[in-house]
Amino acid sequence: MTLVSINFHVKEDVAYTIPNVSKNGGEFILAISPDKIAGPNWNKHSEEFFDKMKSMNGVRLPGERRHKNRLNLEPRKINEELINKIRKLSS
Repeated sequence: MTLVSINFHVKEDVAYTIPNVSKNGGEFILAISPDKIAGPNWNKHSEEFFDKMKSMNGVRLPGERRHKNRLNLEPRKINEELINKIRKLSS
């Protein structure tokens, strides 16, 4: 099941012109079952679709670079000035 959550708010000046509208806004949650919409093999179909997309020149999926970076366990270069500033703020 996929959950999508959208936070929204109404501008203060609009809230006063529309009856029964809270200026604090709210949240809308939508739950979708891929099995019910796409059938029992949706994950296989999705993987094939993503593989086909990634094979196209210049196409990358959202989060792909971040996921690849998390697999990299090599030492990281960190700005020494930033480290010193963090240490100063935490003491």
